[in-house]
Amino acid sequence: YETSVTKVELYKDGTLFNTLTASPYTFTWDTKPAPNGQHTLQVRAYDVPGNVGSSSVVTVTVNNPLPDTTPPTVAITSPADGTVVKGLVYVTVSAVDYETSVTKVELYKDGTLFNTLTASPYTFTWDTKPAPNGQHTLQVRAYDVPGNAGSSQLMTVTVDNFIDTTPPTVTFVSPVDGQQVADKLVKLRVSATDNVGASQVDFFVDGIYLTTDTASPYTINWNTVKAAAGSHVLSANASDAAGNKGSAAQITINLVKR
Repeated sequence: YETSVTKVELYKDGTLFNTLTASPYTFTWDTKPAPNGQHTLQVRAYDVPGNVGSSSVVTVTVNNPLPDTTPPTVAITSPADGTVVKGLVYVTVSAVDYETSVTKVELYKDGTLFNTLTASPYTFTWDTKPAPNGQHTLQVRAYDVPGNAGSSQLMTVTVDNFIDTTPPTVTFVSPVDGQQVADKLVKLRVSATDNVGASQVDFFVDGIYLTTDTASPYTINWNTVKAAAGSHVLSANASDAAGNKGSAAQITINLVKR
């Protein structure tokens, strides 16, 4: 009350923490770096002549939540370990963090990062057709806000994409090679077989497309009203779902006009 306060010092655990030279004398203490438990606080004030006044020692208890060091829990829920896959495969992942939240999930295929998702549902699409047939490994990693990473168990799947390169086999059932026909509507019938399944048969007369049949038995009627009498060459091509084509051996028939 005789002169004025020139500075105020804050001591934490007996060590000078900070000094203020002007009021209001309010110190800011970030307790997060401090160990949890009891700590002492005391202030000292100085006046112009250098007189020092000390406060009583105050004890406080720091109780900050411990840092998050727990990684997320993550697992591949589909496909199952050891399964055989082909075509488009949907890799579904469960990722949970109980302290903060999951920020991203990474899918690793054969040890190499394949794709990253940053929002649930965590479902990755894997086109297995370019992949070599055989075993491949899958694993996922999930990250939380502090950067903790959790990994799933390594799992193995077997890619088995069948590549159809076999063309259908096509043969004429009727008429037969060299047969004489006289009907206005001549029934053309072929047999088409395939290791997977024929999808259609195209019929030709003298190399000119006639029509297509898409269901077995592959049979059509050829209207011969406008066809000239004499020899005609019949042929047929069969296609399967993979686009493979097979051709029947050509046959020649003799058309008789009545």
